[in-house]
Amino acid sequence: MRAAEWTKNYLAAGLLARQLTVSGEIIIEKIGMEAVGQADLKETQIFELLSGLTKCYPCLKLKVIDGLCDVTVKIFSYNKTLYDNCFYENLQNFLERFIGAVTGVQGCKIRLNIYGEMASLDMVEKFRYLNKGELVSHKIEESNKRHIMLPKLRRKLFEKFIGIK
Repeated sequence: MRAAEWTKNYLAAGLLARQLTVSGEIIIEKIGMEAVGQADLKETQIFELLSGLTKCYPCLKLKVIDGLCDVTVKIFSYNKTLYDNCFYENLQNFLERFIGAVTGVQGCKIRLNIYGEMASLDMVEKFRYLNKGELVSHKIEESNKRHIMLPKLRRKLFEKFIGIK
């Protein structure tokens, strides 16, 4: 029973997979001209959080860049297949944990701007994540329906072989 359910979910995810494009950055800086050092970041387990995100979503490319007075984490992914239906919530939870860890360092503040596009069979959504202090929110800025024959064909195959509408 469990194998049949797993196979059904796998096929459903394969037919209904979404394409993810993400770009953005998280900027960590201290108030004033004091530099944010590697010791500050290691102290808060930020690198462990980032490695956890890349384990969960290997399609995301993360790059940590040391600036003069700040540290920037760049996030990028272009047109990668994503099988997770809870991506928005999972990324928001990660960002909230990340910001909580960074604000534990005295005098650090964080700016967050991540935007992207999620394309499914019949819908294209443009989204954005922003923060204000420790609060992180995401919103879908634009949502457009696709009128392509391929999504309709894939949906019909999905209904026929899996038996779910």
